[in-house]
Amino acid sequence: MKQLIFLFYFLHLLYDSSCTNDSAKIIDDMFENYDKRVRPYAGVKPLEISMSAFILDVYGIDEIRHEFTVSMYLRHLWRDPRLASAFRKSKLSAVLLDSEHAHKLWLPDTFIVNLRKMESPDNFNEATKVSFDGSIVRSNRISTTAACKFDLGYFPFDMQVCSLEFESYGFSASEFYYKWKQDSLNFVQVSGEATNPRFHVANVISKESMITMHGANFSRFSMEFTLVRYCGRYLTDIYFPIAALTVISFMTFSVMQYALKLQLSCFILAAMAVFTSISMGNLPQLSHHTSLDLFLFFNLGVVFFVVVTHFVLENFKRPGEKNRESLELSDLRRGLQASRDTLADDHFRQGRPSWASTIEHVTYQSFGKSKVIIPILYISFNIAYWTAIIIGSIRVQPSSVAQEDLNV
Repeated sequence: MKQLIFLFYFLHLLYDSSCTNDSAKIIDDMFENYDKRVRPYAGVKPLEISMSAFILDVYGIDEIRHEFTVSMYLRHLWRDPRLASAFRKSKLSAVLLDSEHAHKLWLPDTFIVNLRKMESPDNFNEATKVSFDGSIVRSNRISTTAACKFDLGYFPFDMQVCSLEFESYGFSASEFYYKWKQDSLNFVQVSGEATNPRFHVANVISKESMITMHGANFSRFSMEFTLVRYCGRYLTDIYFPIAALTVISFMTFSVMQYALKLQLSCFILAAMAVFTSISMGNLPQLSHHTSLDLFLFFNLGVVFFVVVTHFVLENFKRPGEKNRESLELSDLRRGLQASRDTLADDHFRQGRPSWASTIEHVTYQSFGKSKVIIPILYISFNIAYWTAIIIGSIRVQPSSVAQEDLNV
């Protein structure tokens, strides 16, 4: 039994040694008359390079700097028939090249068009596999930070579409072109662990396009990431407290004492102003207004108008009262020698409507209706606001491969 185990172990070592020798010989033969300066099928036809990607993570989403970071495996697949001859005398179907030998091959000069920053080359991982028919599969693990134009009009219910665009730096489409790998149903896959505390990767759309620059066509492929913001914390931490304070300010209309109404509404306005200031300090500092700003400013305006209403009703609750008080003071200054006729004339003038008393009466009547108009206006605003948010936020497109032509 021990002899059989030793025999199997010895044969396994011989097989490994034979495979290792075959691999080394194939690699040596592969580059014997190989010129990396010449692309495959040069002068014959354009080279087709198939692409696939596996997204590991999407992070570093920055609304201020308008950028995002993607970590992924990017795979190139093409065929170089010059390498097939090295496998003729070997039973191996493929060999794996190390980094040193991989860079002896002709490699596509793919670059990221909207690149901001690339991970350090020290942490750059790559693998290159050559098959017996000359097919080459090259896989790179990259982490790249790219530019993305954010549209924050619907913040915090926004959905951002950020893209990674790849293109050849020096070869036009007449030399080679990119195609997403068609023999795979999911040529762009997203890892289930690709999580972000603020955004959800809802969709990835693959695109192929042809770019015209300086009279030449260049092949481009891209990935569009649909990022949907998590809005639950904004609803519970900002929207609900602000709306609650606004509704509480409406309840002050039921208080009987005018002075107490004014005090309560002023306190609510001050509390809302402080809460809004603290909340805005924790949000991205943007140069333009968003839907959240509109909601906050409208609620502040409503509560401020409630305070003004209580102030007006407190001071103009009895139209003409100030005229009577000023008349009584003037009577005292003139002394007790005034006759009854003069007093009668004064009281007659007091009761006669004047432009000042008319303005007070109109103002009182107008603001008296505010206790009904303001809640109705607030309800109407919320219906229009949330309808616009729902309609504007549902814009997720289905996953697909799109083709387009661009002229630059």
